[in-house]
Amino acid sequence: MAGKTLRELVTPPIPGNTVVTTLDARLQELAEKKRSKPKQKGGAIVIIEPTTGDILAMASWPTYDPNAFIPSISAAKFKALQGRS
Repeated sequence: MAGKTLRELVTPPIPGNTVVTTLDARLQELAEKKRSKPKQKGGAIVIIEPTTGDILAMASWPTYDPNAFIPSISAAKFKALQGRS
């Protein structure tokens, strides 16, 4: 049975609460520019408002396409993402 779909369960969405982000567009742009400098290896920047815990910006480098993991990723592609190709 491996690899065969037996059945799919689909549940209709239920309306929820409104999502409000705390991202600051100016800080987000700055974080992305700083993280994408050519000579830098990998890393991440997270800017948090310490009094509230609000996340104002997030950026990481290198980026990757999460769709590469669907349905699964080959060992060679995974090693390439890790910089071990």
